[in-house]
Amino acid sequence: MLFVLYLVLAAACLILNYYLPLRNTIFLNLPEPSRFSRQPEVYNEKTFGAPIRAGFAKRDITPPRFSWLAGYHPSHPGIFVHDRLWVKSLALQDKNGNTIVIVSCDLIGLLPDEIKKILLLVKRVPSDRVFISATHTHSGPDTIGLWGIPPFSGKNKKYLKALRIKIAEAIDDSVVNLRKAKIRFTSGELLDYSEGRDENYPDTSVNAIQVLIGSREPVTLVNFGVHPDIVKGFHISADFPYYLEERLKMLFGGETMFLPGAIGGVQPATDNNTDAYFARTLGEDLGDRVWILL
Repeated sequence: MLFVLYLVLAAACLILNYYLPLRNTIFLNLPEPSRFSRQPEVYNEKTFGAPIRAGFAKRDITPPRFSWLAGYHPSHPGIFVHDRLWVKSLALQDKNGNTIVIVSCDLIGLLPDEIKKILLLVKRVPSDRVFISATHTHSGPDTIGLWGIPPFSGKNKKYLKALRIKIAEAIDDSVVNLRKAKIRFTSGELLDYSEGRDENYPDTSVNAIQVLIGSREPVTLVNFGVHPDIVKGFHISADFPYYLEERLKMLFGGETMFLPGAIGGVQPATDNNTDAYFARTLGEDLGDRVWILL
């Protein structure tokens, strides 16, 4: 009986997903606003920031369609790919040869046992120098095991095995790619986009690190505290960090990494998160804020 009820709910979600996103699709397909015509700036290595060595690498970790999505109930699969998911790795090395690696994954999260399995595959840097973070997108694959048809887990073992290899490869490649670079930092605030529950106030601070590797375009790492749970339905997506990256490509060029802040019960400040294109608004405005700060 429970199984039949679940199938009915899944069918209802599929029907609603087919009809409701139409205006969002229309919105997203509109011609780009004139502000998107700006060319990325040209960088002067001498004045960009402090010297450092840095390397970057990434891998596509988009799950196969019909993978169980994490973050929503009733549980449902990802049927459509709204945008690709990535693991991105930034290695930083000081003048004394001390190296750390910052990793961002477009995932709901990774349990400690998965982190240990990944670090066992890493060859180029000690495991205690690697910091693995998840963007906490609610439109990525179930890597925790809380979603799926009860009593079965939503984990895809084949995908997780490939995922561990890709994350480890990205970490190792970022260390191999270490080059002379320049680094700069900034911080500020982005108001009116996050709201917390009682006694759980949002942190409105925006922090960013930008690294110019050689004479190439920079890698911009952005830290902001809000749940990426705006994109609904059956779409695989990085949520608003995808639009953040698209915006920063227009402003800076290069690559973008997103690391969430303390998100707890901190949600996007929108009407029950029903406005799907709010993800674009939040991502773009966060990108604009970072550009102004830097």
